[in-house]
Amino acid sequence: MAQVDRTGLYLALNAQQERISELRLSQEIEEHAVTSGIEEPPTGTFQRQLARFGEELKDLVVVRHHDEALEALITPEQESYLRQSLRLVLEQSQLALLNEEPELYEASIDQALQLLNDYYDTSREETQSVITRLQELQQAQVKPELPDISGSQQELARFIENRHETRDQSGGDA
Repeated sequence: MAQVDRTGLYLALNAQQERISELRLSQEIEEHAVTSGIEEPPTGTFQRQLARFGEELKDLVVVRHHDEALEALITPEQESYLRQSLRLVLEQSQLALLNEEPELYEASIDQALQLLNDYYDTSREETQSVITRLQELQQAQVKPELPDISGSQQELARFIENRHETRDQSGGDA
């Protein structure tokens, strides 16, 4: 009978919880230092200055066309709730592990994976690493398969019954 390494699985889930707290959300905006490309004072005619301004403006403005509706940006409060929710889902999987509830264990990790894929930056290596590790942990067996002892139980019951019958027969003859 294979033993389940509950301690190892519990600690592995805990390690993923710690790693998730460091991951970036997909909607986080990177701060870029804005530097002006204009290092010399404008010279020349008005037309050339206007053309140069247009070129500088093209470098600063990005126009994106979206076929689908955009999701609203996550507020800091919502980000806190999201991170807390993910932490609680992983704690739920730890409790399911300790209670030997494989369905709840797998469902909890599946919910954590869904949150990671929906809200975190999956293009980053760190996020992919956490997702891969959670998928590995999801496949772990949390409840050992016990051997079938029904045959042994039946034989033991027959033996006890025969023994009682033998005692009754020998006790009745005396």
